Amino acid sequence: MHAVSPEELHALLAKAGIEMAPPKTKIGAQLSYRPYARRTVVVQFGEHDTPQYVSQTLLTVLSIEVAWLLTARYGSVAELISLESPDNVAALRFDAAECEVLERLLRPGPPHTRTIVRDLYVVGASGQTLVTWDHHTFQDGLSIEFSDVSASSVCSRNLMSLVRSWRSTLQTANPAIDRSAQQRSRCWVPVPLRGPAPGHCERWAP
Repeated sequence: MHAVSPEELHALLAKAGIEMAPPKTKIGAQLSYRPYARRTVVVQFGEHDTPQYVSQTLLTVLSIEVAWLLTARYGSVAELISLESPDNVAALRFDAAECEVLERLLRPGPPHTRTIVRDLYVVGASGQTLVTWDHHTFQDGLSIEFSDVSASSVCSRNLMSLVRSWRSTLQTANPAIDRSAQQRSRCWVPVPLRGPAPGHCERWAP
């Protein structure tokens, strides 16, 4: 993990086609693809999903890039960790071997495992992936936006594999669980994006 300067972050965002809201809008450093993301995958967490499942979901998403940049919508991302020189730090970069460290920074710890107090963005080093992790995540879903359709397909396949594995684990732990009920509990639902912007959204919903 190492610090990323504002100049480095803005260079990546410009190359990726990601716009940061200017200060005059007073909505924080909101990030969004312009003119739009080619595809969006939304992972909807159920009320009874365990912290372990949330952790594995995050790690599955983080596995699709070789490195990630973590930045905050409000305040400084340097506040998340202890840095000797927090000035001039716009983001933190995590390489593939550090995904578990990044996951632990994102996921709320006990006892409030579903309460997110910091609105954060995680940008893939390739610029093709933008993950929003904020106070709406456990209500509205974990949003993963893509500028490249093939990258979204990899993410979807990996998430489907995770769910099949999780179902198998649940069935082994509790054979009384009705398998048809498990299969109905979650499904991939194609949802067209609203508005004039073309695109495609896959929502993982209970």
